[in-house]
Amino acid sequence: MKILPYTFRTFQEKAKLDDIFGEIFVFGKLKEDFDRFSKQIKEEEPDYVLGIALANKETRVESIALNRFSGGKTIIKGGSESMALFIPSGISFQISRKGSDSFCNWTMYKLTTFIKECNLPTKLIFIHIAKEDFGFLRELKDIL
Repeated sequence: MKILPYTFRTFQEKAKLDDIFGEIFVFGKLKEDFDRFSKQIKEEEPDYVLGIALANKETRVESIALNRFSGGKTIIKGGSESMALFIPSGISFQISRKGSDSFCNWTMYKLTTFIKECNLPTKLIFIHIAKEDFGFLRELKDIL
C-alpha cells in the first residue's frame, strides 16, 4: 500500500515523521502547496493520503471535513457542506465527529474534494496525534 503523508510547517516533530514515512510533504502556503500536493496525488495515485498534526490533548482521528475556514468562510463555493474522511478499522483512538475551521480542516476538505473530483481510489485519513502516541503511526503504516 502506498501512503502519501503530509503535515504543516508548524509541526515541531517533523524529523520523527520523516523517520517513520521517509520524506513528508509540508504545507506552508495553503493554496500554493495544495497545487503542488494535488499534482503529486494525481501522479502517484496513492492508496492513502495521511494528514498529521499535533493534538492539543489526546490523539484523535478526524471523521469529517467541513466547507468552512477561518471564522466560517466557505472553502469551495457551491461545495458540499461536509465530506467524510476514511477511518481505518482497528483504530483504538478517539474518533472526532465534529469538524473545525482550521488549516487542518482546509486541507482535509480541499484534498477530499480533489480526490473525489478526479475519481481516484485514494482515501484520506487525518490524525491529530499526541506526542506520546507517535509509535501508533508506525503501527498504522503497517496495518494499511
